[in-house]
Amino acid sequence: MQAGDRPTVDQLRRDATKGLLAFLPTAASKVAEKHGKDHDGDKAAAKRLRRKRRAEAAGNKGADSGAGGAAGGSRQQRQKRQPPKRKKQESGESEEEADSDSSSNNSRDEDEAAGNSDDMDDDAAAAAAAAATNGRSRRAGADRITLYATGLSNKSAECSIISEDLNQGNGITICDQDAQQGVQAVTAMFKDRYKFLARDKITVRRLDAMLSEEVQVMKIDVEGHEKQMVQGAEGLLSTSNGGIVWYIMANFNREMMSKDDQLWYLQFLDRMGYKISEKSFQGPFYDAAAVKDGTVKVEHHHPDLYLVRKELG
Repeated sequence: MQAGDRPTVDQLRRDATKGLLAFLPTAASKVAEKHGKDHDGDKAAAKRLRRKRRAEAAGNKGADSGAGGAAGGSRQQRQKRQPPKRKKQESGESEEEADSDSSSNNSRDEDEAAGNSDDMDDDAAAAAAAAATNGRSRRAGADRITLYATGLSNKSAECSIISEDLNQGNGITICDQDAQQGVQAVTAMFKDRYKFLARDKITVRRLDAMLSEEVQVMKIDVEGHEKQMVQGAEGLLSTSNGGIVWYIMANFNREMMSKDDQLWYLQFLDRMGYKISEKSFQGPFYDAAAVKDGTVKVEHHHPDLYLVRKELG
């Protein structure tokens, strides 16, 4: 290849960027399918990669400056660093050696261009990540996801959502009293440590009226509405109905439940056929006899409970 035919660094950078944008959606979807990586994991990895590239670029600039050269154009820097080419007539080089030297220089040009393309603008990287995410979300099982615009309880009703003034997402469901009565009750429950506001209305339904398929894993986090929620799921959880939910990770908001309700909750889960642990799905598990007679000791103030069907061993 003649020197005049070499692509410029800008051309190489543009080509590399286009290739990356075309490659990422397919590559990301294959990785996600193979390893089960989720969206958040992909975003975190992309952030770490951009941070690493910026740090490397800053380090390279500092090294060039310390060596006595201000950072100019990348081609000018290469020309300063590269030794002058020897003339073929003076060195007696063969035609193959001259071509090899030219190819070596060309390879260095392309390597540096590829390195520069690694430091593409964050906008390009963000666009690539967005393309990967959008492509993957369309392909990776979107037909298996169904969203329901409803809350879960032990009956069909319209309830109020109450939350702290500084934490709107921490919603507490109040179904048996009006919103302002609920605000007063929740404020008293927390001994006036927080200010609560009525946010909006929400419809609730029983889960066992909505779902009858086998469930591998269920996550419950309902901010003190645990008792009502599991009551409304009894048709799915009950051993007499087949117990088709195999694993449950359930938040246990003890400070929002009376002691009687706390014990009822644990005994209900035991009665539905679950082993209960505060540690993991592998245990150690609460002693079933202690749960039944009410002497079980809950170690943590606000634990997550890991529930496993007893028939799984």
